[in-house]
Amino acid sequence: MRKPKNLILINPPWVFAHERDIILSQNLGLAYLGAYLTEHGHQVRIIDALAEGLSHKLKVKGRYQTFFQVGLDYQQIAQQITADTDIIGISAPFTNNAKIVKQLAQCIKQIFPDKLIVLGGVYPSLTPEDAFCPEIDCYIIGEGEIPLLELAEDKDPKQIQGLLVRGQEYKISDCAKIIENLDEIPFPARDKLPMQQYLSFCSPRRDRIKTVSMITSRGCPFDCVFCSIHAITGYKWRMRSADNVIKEIKALLKDYAIEHIEFEDDNLTLNKSRMQDIVKGIIEINQQGKLISWSAPNGVMVDTLDQELLEQIKISNCLFLNLAVESGDPDMLKKMNKKLNQGKVLEIARICKTLKIKTNAFFMIGYPGETEQSFRKTLDFVKKLKQAGVNEFYATVTRAYPGTKLFKQCQESRFITQAADPENMFLGNLVHKENALETADFKTSDLLQRLKRFERITVPVYLRYYHQYYHIIKKIIPDGFIQSLKKLLIKQAK
Repeated sequence: MRKPKNLILINPPWVFAHERDIILSQNLGLAYLGAYLTEHGHQVRIIDALAEGLSHKLKVKGRYQTFFQVGLDYQQIAQQITADTDIIGISAPFTNNAKIVKQLAQCIKQIFPDKLIVLGGVYPSLTPEDAFCPEIDCYIIGEGEIPLLELAEDKDPKQIQGLLVRGQEYKISDCAKIIENLDEIPFPARDKLPMQQYLSFCSPRRDRIKTVSMITSRGCPFDCVFCSIHAITGYKWRMRSADNVIKEIKALLKDYAIEHIEFEDDNLTLNKSRMQDIVKGIIEINQQGKLISWSAPNGVMVDTLDQELLEQIKISNCLFLNLAVESGDPDMLKKMNKKLNQGKVLEIARICKTLKIKTNAFFMIGYPGETEQSFRKTLDFVKKLKQAGVNEFYATVTRAYPGTKLFKQCQESRFITQAADPENMFLGNLVHKENALETADFKTSDLLQRLKRFERITVPVYLRYYHQYYHIIKKIIPDGFIQSLKKLLIKQAK
């Protein structure tokens, strides 16, 4: 029998454009890895450098913007690694973690030259070649449970599907095997995370209620050109059973007395009957006196919703649904390969308004092919959505992330004006020659103007100031008063 391995999994420091943007991730990816490896007899410890070093904010002046690096410094992280550690896993959930994870690996390798360092997450899965550096030994491409377990059980790294050894040539077929039956995966090892800190964390967009994140499915059968999710979870949609989901909710109530759930699925409502069973389970929990609410911040597919399901969703105490609309121009939606019926969006918005379910709509500005006329169609559709009852609107400037089909298209069409330096970070809606797209229809300056025009008709001035200065206000005004003020401002905006 092989000797059990000791593993340390690290959530590195994160970067934010402003102090007001600071959030905490509940690190479900690392928690799932921790649970899976523990179930197979290995010892796992998780270091959440962001949460543990939340008060440590390093102001960094980048080439194009000043940002905050938040979390423990590299030496503080390395000091928590014990001599008996066999494998060190570092998570890179975003491409803007690139510089940080490489610096962290360099620091750890200097202290522990013989320790095996593995990098996983969105960044190496999308651009493994860019992620290569001398101090990182292996890279996980795709879902991490199976490759990391096989590595811990001494399988030859070069024979592990989904694991690249530094210098090994990458092929698309190298993506990790997926786990077909998600009910077989144990619940996330939240006992290895700073859960009390997560539950008490408050931001300008979240009330002070005990909120926990959950994922009930993986994969996406759709093929939006701009999306990067397939590099991690693939095209096959796999779901946990409703019974399994409700069992986890009951465990969270027992262990943490939670009050709110954020379902982070990309396709939460894809299977209607399963969603109805989940909603029914939540209703039954609430009828037993343990009142919880829920939301779907990653968005729900509009075409999967109808009057019957929304009525059940309302009864289950759903606080809000996010609708990924992207554009008000049908021709632009075709270019994105976005399957969306705008008439259906308006219908669902009206139903939600009648049922008093809050809805938020998300848009992308500056997608290749967006003309001034196209953008005006988006603004017109936004006005229709406001009339239909959508509560809040958010817009982001389109980015062609490496590894996506959009990136390849933009490269071929020469819409990327200047090759991005991976050492630079671009946060929020910063637009610069090195990270923006330029086409015959718009320049970078046009994108900023479009963003302002969008915000002018969607966000009241006083709410803009509230979010902008929240981090200053909370230092001098009691948090309870801030939350009451927030609710009052939002009520006035409706």
